[in-house]
Amino acid sequence: MKLGKELRPWLGRRKPDIDIGVKEERAFAWQCTHCAGEISVPLRERLHELETYPRGDFTTEEKKEAERFYGMGQWSRAPSGGGIHFEKIKCPRCSTPYLFSYGVDEPSNSFLVLTVEGIIEIGEDGPNRVAGSD
Repeated sequence: MKLGKELRPWLGRRKPDIDIGVKEERAFAWQCTHCAGEISVPLRERLHELETYPRGDFTTEEKKEAERFYGMGQWSRAPSGGGIHFEKIKCPRCSTPYLFSYGVDEPSNSFLVLTVEGIIEIGEDGPNRVAGSD
């Protein structure tokens, strides 16, 4: 797995994208870098399916590579302060894969908030980018 262009880099704290109290579905969308198609990820379901980590067809080595990229250790937290989750999302038009990362935090008992932390294109060519390098 080659991690390429960051479409949404990890920064400091961001405003949460959805919380457990929201009744309607919300999605996080971006434009595919290859075909310009829209990629939309429903967020509400991710607050209810936290046991499935990571999502997607990750090999053990790919999971380790993503963890290295984000500088994750055993007790790491997302920039938003919550637990880190990531998954592979493919463009519905051209199947270009992306690493979609989000944090889920529990600021009070049973109140969950989800913050989209990062989106990175996954490619087959070029060297692996190492976190902190340009």
